Amino acid sequence: MNDMNTVSVPGLEHLSHSRIQAYLNCGLKFRFHYIDHLRPAFVPAALAYGIAFHEAVEEALAGVMVGAMPPVSDLVGVVARSLDQQERDVPIQYADEGGKDALLELASRMLTAWTAWPRPAGRILAVEHSFEFVLAPGLPPVVGRIDLVTEEADAVVLTDIKTAKSRWSSREIDEHSSQLVLYREAVKQMAAEMGKPVRLAYEVITKTKTPVVERYVIERAPDELDRQRAVAQLVRRAVDAGIFIPQPGWACATCPWAGPCREWGRKLANDGDQATLQERPCATTVALGR
Repeated sequence: MNDMNTVSVPGLEHLSHSRIQAYLNCGLKFRFHYIDHLRPAFVPAALAYGIAFHEAVEEALAGVMVGAMPPVSDLVGVVARSLDQQERDVPIQYADEGGKDALLELASRMLTAWTAWPRPAGRILAVEHSFEFVLAPGLPPVVGRIDLVTEEADAVVLTDIKTAKSRWSSREIDEHSSQLVLYREAVKQMAAEMGKPVRLAYEVITKTKTPVVERYVIERAPDELDRQRAVAQLVRRAVDAGIFIPQPGWACATCPWAGPCREWGRKLANDGDQATLQERPCATTVALGR
């Protein structure tokens, strides 16, 4: 086991909200992706589309910064090129989303709604703002990118832009808000120097027949960051100990590492009591609870 005073741990050379969530959602998938670096069999179409859509949003906001929002047709072109590039790297698995043409039609509807949406008044400070900070001593640095940072009359606003199948419920808003709490920590010094508090918001564009754009302002308790710090420390200890517990469930149907997962299960069955701690979820659960 690595010395816990060492910052870098294989698989956790840095921390991010998505990387922590990946471990919590399925430790075994985390291992295949971040430690074993296994090539995924495919990319789910929803993930590929989300990446492509965000590239279009980034280009659009960069245009807004200089006073020239690109036409929707140009932004749809960004989505198309991104999907092509991703397809060249790893096959895209289209399911309920239909093929590429269906996604481009969806992108056109969503981008039309989003570019026409009356954006809150404010000055854009940054688009895709990269950050890095230390959440706690002994932890790897937290890194990430904030979609949009704006200065409004009474606050510095951090906005994360999401696509969703439908409008978010209050539960979904709460589930997503921990990401922005981390982002707030990254810019609080800049906001303090400007003499303004930090406000957190999500901008959600629905993938419905008639897309809707909604803004959700996030309010979180002051101790939320303490909770995330504690979770990050637990995840780091578990990864350092080689604990990768699988989480069978609905997500398995579209998991790009389903093949290695089945092989892991067969190996576990064949090894029986000779399996290592890292490969025995029951034993590792007990070890984590010590």
